[in-house]
Amino acid sequence: MAADPGVSFVTRAPEKQPDLAAAPHTARPKVWIEGVMKSYSSKAVDNLLALRDVNLQVRPGEFISLLGPSGCGKTTLLKIIAGLVPFDSGRVDIDRDPVTEPSSKVAMVFQNFGLFPWRTVRGNVEFGLEAAGVPGKLRRETAEEYINLVGLGRFSNSHPSQLSGGMQQRVGLARALAVRPEILLMDEPFGALDAHTRELLQFEMLSILQKTQATIILVTHSVDEALVLSDRIAVFSPSPGHIMEVLDVDLPHPRDAAVKSLPRYAAMRQHIWDALRPVAKKDDAS
Repeated sequence: MAADPGVSFVTRAPEKQPDLAAAPHTARPKVWIEGVMKSYSSKAVDNLLALRDVNLQVRPGEFISLLGPSGCGKTTLLKIIAGLVPFDSGRVDIDRDPVTEPSSKVAMVFQNFGLFPWRTVRGNVEFGLEAAGVPGKLRRETAEEYINLVGLGRFSNSHPSQLSGGMQQRVGLARALAVRPEILLMDEPFGALDAHTRELLQFEMLSILQKTQATIILVTHSVDEALVLSDRIAVFSPSPGHIMEVLDVDLPHPRDAAVKSLPRYAAMRQHIWDALRPVAKKDDAS
């Protein structure tokens, strides 16, 4: 289906932005990424460039997706924001502070759930609170609050092996949200789920996250997932990863499955595929 030629899109080229120090307080981004370069070395390859001149600003309370083909550096960028991976050059700031190590402002949700099999749901959700030294009573109350938020109140005493994949991912989300992060990073959180569960959980997740004030950055390969969840989408080129464009997703809220039937949704989906198709063909040919 071709996009309607009369439909316009609000996109921004990933150009370098004005100096952060000169930005007015109300306009300052939560996460500021400018000119980031990252390379890796291994026994097989020296100085493999993973990220090339990446520029992105993420607004407070925004949901932004990093979308692109496998191996384009999306997860590497997420780990750089989390302070887990160093970068070669450029700048990454959170609230104007340079990222040099993991921050208490940031929590991460992984694709593989990362749950402790010997702990109950409550025990898993309490883990980050324990590490932060939260007292026992408050820890339990907070864990129960977020277990209920993700709809698992009846399963507080269950172990991960007794839960479905979708339920396990909700536990991972509750654990991340329980520490009340200002920034939530999600690395393909639905990637291990079947298609039906994945779609259901996307809308459940959107409803849950709208009840928080967190700034959210999602890594995904799915155009539909990015459109359903995001306020904006940063579209990456193949490796070395570079942001080709940033697309405003001006679909109505609250979003449910019906949003996929909107002409605007179809047009935006086609626009993204048209942007990705040439670089995918070029990557396959190389």
